[in-house]
Amino acid sequence: MDNTEESSHSIEDFNTSSSPTDHPDGIDQQAYLKDQNCVICHIKFGKTSLSHTRKYFCKFCFRGVCGNCSSHRINGNRCCNSCYDAELQNKDKAKLIEENLIIRLKHLEESLQKLSENQIENERTLKNLEFISKQKESEIIELKFILENSKGHRNSREEDKINKTKYYDTLKNFEESQSQLVILANEKEKLRSSIHKAENEIILQNEKTFEIVKEIRELKEEIAASSQNKQTLRENIDLNAKLKDMEFQKDQDKVSIAESLELLRDQIISEQQENDSLRVSISGATSEAEFKKLIKKEQTKIFELKEEIKSLKNQIASQEIKRDSKFEELSVVERNTQPCKCEIF
Repeated sequence: MDNTEESSHSIEDFNTSSSPTDHPDGIDQQAYLKDQNCVICHIKFGKTSLSHTRKYFCKFCFRGVCGNCSSHRINGNRCCNSCYDAELQNKDKAKLIEENLIIRLKHLEESLQKLSENQIENERTLKNLEFISKQKESEIIELKFILENSKGHRNSREEDKINKTKYYDTLKNFEESQSQLVILANEKEKLRSSIHKAENEIILQNEKTFEIVKEIRELKEEIAASSQNKQTLRENIDLNAKLKDMEFQKDQDKVSIAESLELLRDQIISEQQENDSLRVSISGATSEAEFKKLIKKEQTKIFELKEEIKSLKNQIASQEIKRDSKFEELSVVERNTQPCKCEIF
């Protein structure tokens, strides 16, 4: 049977789940229950001689892993070394995507600037075309008036048959005016077509500009999200390094305290031996002066021993205060970040 521990968090999260495959990616969230060995190093769980064989599970692949193969965290969640390496590769890929997005964003901004310039130019052209169109309409009205007058003059000359030269000149002007009227009508139609085309082009450019602005905003949001994820990963890595340093310092403090206690125990044994020797000396003392001398010598040793014990206790207390202070600082950092959701089984 595995040397495992269950936390109340794991019982609440997994024993009450409706099915073992509720994960959105279709991963079996209870796969770790069947694992008897670490899926990374294949060491058997629960070996009493090795403390790191306690069974954990990765919060990403949900497979059983030992302590050595699951020392990393991603967003505060325990993960195996394989998932951690995959996450780092994804972060490198995300960085490349971010660089491509920045380049694409720059191109889109340049396109937007060009569209804005084209739009201004088209609006200016449209105004010019409208002005020319109004001028042409005025010319057409004027020519129609001339033609009407020409017809009147022609009829008068035909009736009176006077001034044939002027009549032919008037007739020639009439025919030229009719021809020019047709040309002006065609030009007006072309101008109307150009105006309509310019208006449609402006509408299309406005729609395209709106789409580009929308895409630029979305790209900026993606870049901001990618930067935030990268910052979160960096903070988790730094926090994990601090945890390892604190655990190492804690082990060093324990070793130092144990050495101090061992030294104190040896001194106590030595003092007990000296006390035994003193009792023998006292029992063999032949005079009161010799007895007092032995007592004074022993009192001096007892005083020195008490002072040394006091000094050792102060050192131990100081080490414990430093250790507690460091762990309190680390706890404050952990509370300000996402809580660790790793489970111990």
